[in-house]
Amino acid sequence: MSSQSSARLLGLSCGQHVLGITEICREVCLTVKDSGRETWRRDLMAAACCCRAMSETPIEILWEDMISPVPLLALLPNLSMNSSGVYEIVRPFKTEDWIRFDAYTRHVRTLRYEHPHSGNCTIYQKIFNQKSSPLFPFLRSIQWLHSSPRSFIACPIIMEIIPFLTLSMDHIVVGDLHRYIHGPPDSQGDSKFYSLLNTLPTLCPSLKSLHLSGPMSTTSLFFVVGFTQLGSLSIDNGHCVNTLTLSALASLKFLHTLSVVNFSSPALQTSIMPVQSFPSLKTLDIVRGSAPHLLLLLTSVSSRSFGRCHVEEVGGGSIDDMVLLMKQLARFHLSLVELRWKSTGAERELGADVDFATELLQPLFTLGRLEWLELDLGLTYSNVPTFPGVFGLKMGQSWPKIRQLTIQSSMFQFSMESLAEFISQCPDVVSICLNLSVETDAGSASHMDIALITPRTSLVEIRAPIDGCRDAYRLAGILHHLFPNLKKWALSNDVNNELVNIIMGRPAGTRSARSKQV
Repeated sequence: MSSQSSARLLGLSCGQHVLGITEICREVCLTVKDSGRETWRRDLMAAACCCRAMSETPIEILWEDMISPVPLLALLPNLSMNSSGVYEIVRPFKTEDWIRFDAYTRHVRTLRYEHPHSGNCTIYQKIFNQKSSPLFPFLRSIQWLHSSPRSFIACPIIMEIIPFLTLSMDHIVVGDLHRYIHGPPDSQGDSKFYSLLNTLPTLCPSLKSLHLSGPMSTTSLFFVVGFTQLGSLSIDNGHCVNTLTLSALASLKFLHTLSVVNFSSPALQTSIMPVQSFPSLKTLDIVRGSAPHLLLLLTSVSSRSFGRCHVEEVGGGSIDDMVLLMKQLARFHLSLVELRWKSTGAERELGADVDFATELLQPLFTLGRLEWLELDLGLTYSNVPTFPGVFGLKMGQSWPKIRQLTIQSSMFQFSMESLAEFISQCPDVVSICLNLSVETDAGSASHMDIALITPRTSLVEIRAPIDGCRDAYRLAGILHHLFPNLKKWALSNDVNNELVNIIMGRPAGTRSARSKQV
């Protein structure tokens, strides 16, 4: 035997021994899975078939993430599919019937199933009744969603997932694919359903994440308080969050993320909340709700690590309510890093001498840790004064760590000086979106000395509808000096064209064939 052949055999022998070590073999298999190749399943299957010593690890990875439990039903010999495509039990179960089924289901850790509209899932409950233990004994995460429009979470869908719940379960997503449905379901107050929900904490006591997708046929979510280790809760039917439920949620010690859609329950009234309400809350996400209810929620938060607040389509309040909400947010000046707020509008009768725009922003000046600020208040006003340069300087000094700034509403008008002063204080800003009003009198943007303005090289995107611009080329030159690394912009058409000309080195007034507009 040649030396080359001996070396080859020795290398193969060493490779087999190395892959025989479970930890190394698993890392190799996970690298194949995470490679992004469409053939990763076929590659792992080939690895499992080529060597008995290393077959177990590829099989585990192949089966640990399932998108449907249906294929595993074929492993039960006493099941038969009828003409409608529905499995039925044709004879009683025997001990040996479970051997192949259990051999594969023990590998499953994640189940993500989108229930077809015509599907029938009663077979899982029937099998569970015969087995008397979870169908997938080591399942950690389940996503069980229906695809039928206008369906809502009720007894049947909860009964469908119970056969899969385990004591080690830590993540549940259950409900309807059509999650954003306005209004509560037609059926309310199902006592049987509520009793069934109350059993869930005993079936999976270690649950850390729960997402109830879609409306529910119940008026209370008090059962959630039984999940003492719950860290993330997402509710798409905020109509069922009554005062008792909110008080219960506020007492969850480890709840760090709360997401609610339709947070405007008529049963939600001001009440005495626990002393340490939401003690661990870090992220709050509200889609559609009323300002008074949101004020109640923010007032009750006692967490010192509250860092992200996302609010969208909140209405039903006045400017006074908005000011109170901003003042509540100011309490979190030591922790809040991201604030995204979109309202549907508010009303208030004010005299012409009242600067209500400043009144709204002033409380937020205490949030010195902000990195992302987005305000879209949905308000329309005319003849609103433009913020002077000193106001932009105050903003920059208040939010020195800001990276993304969006302030959209006709009540907020910024001068070129205020923009320049703002960016001079914010070394990390990369994106700005605001209403820019350019004056034409002395001291305006067209008369600014750009040599005195420090460029901000970090900013790559700006969206600023220009109002009152008469010297587009001059303004474009100022913007190019301020933001030399701009890659995306949306300004007025004239300024867009002149900015492209300056960047491309064309003469003033030349029309570009193509401009970089967002």
